[in-house]
Amino acid sequence: MNVLLLTGAPRSSRIRDFLAARTDRLQECSLPLTLEAAREMAPDFMVIHGYGPIIKAPVVDAWAGRIINLHNTFLPWGRGLMGNVWSYFEDVPKGVSLHSVDAGVDTGDVIARRPVSLGLEETLQSSWEVLMDALERMFMEQWEGIAARRAAPTPQAMLDALGTHHDRKAGDWLLSLCPQRWQTPVAHVAALGREYREDPAAFAQRCGGERALPPLPPPTSMPQGKAGVEGEVSVRPATAEDSLINWLWVNDPVTRAMFKKNHYVGWSEHEQWYGGLLRRQDMFLYIGLAGGRRIGNVRFDRRAPGTYEISINMDPRHRGQGLGHRMLAAAIGAFRARAEVSMFFAMAKKSNPPSIKTFARLGIHVTAEASPLAVSRGFDPETEVYMERRL
Repeated sequence: MNVLLLTGAPRSSRIRDFLAARTDRLQECSLPLTLEAAREMAPDFMVIHGYGPIIKAPVVDAWAGRIINLHNTFLPWGRGLMGNVWSYFEDVPKGVSLHSVDAGVDTGDVIARRPVSLGLEETLQSSWEVLMDALERMFMEQWEGIAARRAAPTPQAMLDALGTHHDRKAGDWLLSLCPQRWQTPVAHVAALGREYREDPAAFAQRCGGERALPPLPPPTSMPQGKAGVEGEVSVRPATAEDSLINWLWVNDPVTRAMFKKNHYVGWSEHEQWYGGLLRRQDMFLYIGLAGGRRIGNVRFDRRAPGTYEISINMDPRHRGQGLGHRMLAAAIGAFRARAEVSMFFAMAKKSNPPSIKTFARLGIHVTAEASPLAVSRGFDPETEVYMERRL
């Protein structure tokens, strides 16, 4: 096995020593790699760890699927530079990824990725060190499968989110707002992000005018278009593995517009809420499935003994396909098998007729007078309808 380590990072000694013990020949390069030089070294694989130059298309094409990059963000978030800094500013999942290299910037198929728990007590430097340690460990765990070509990479288009990308100019701008540079507490960066989301214009003005603020793409955007599914619609109880997709669903713009509080829900806020939901005995979340795909969720909140409020949220790629009422029916059936129910009720915006029709198909109809439980939940008769079904 002949491996070329493309590096420039001081920490690469750990990966260097690991590969040296498991290859017949290990070569290193920190300079821009030409196709001629690559052919002369003739590696079976290239491993990128802290390497600055961009690999040109001829090299990428010649070693397609055999150039592996160690990236210290949870792809597809944080492509480009300083991903750990942006993960706090945008409040997105933090983690590490291994991916093959293609013509884009950190857009290649993901070989493995792993979330990493990082608190606000870190600095930018210490968070980077934690991520790099996790990244190197994951690479060493995955190397045997990569070298034997047993890895089954996942195209990033299949990861449910479009993710984010930030170039050097954007990174330099953000780092300029960090008074202690890499020793800046991550809590400071997180606070900057919250300030930006609350009032982007005021934030830009405070930071030197709009020219100083690079375009920031929505961090939770999902692929556009409809995804067709076939097969029976079923439900199952939600698990910790469903946290990420539920976070994307709750931040969908159409979904946010239907909520009373329609602000962006950051990953840290969602993670805390979702973990609590799974432990609670008065909230029950079901995941809808069709054709092996997750298509949405249905939640039951106990508001009084035997009385439950229902909320439903569809994956934006599966709306308008007649799946909502089938998912709701399956969820109600599953829930009634585990709990005694005397009444279901729901609230929906008047501007959301698809949701109102979905509930009506299951016998949960609009009524003229809202129950005191709904009123206590902030029911607004000017903008909402109240629906209930007594059993």
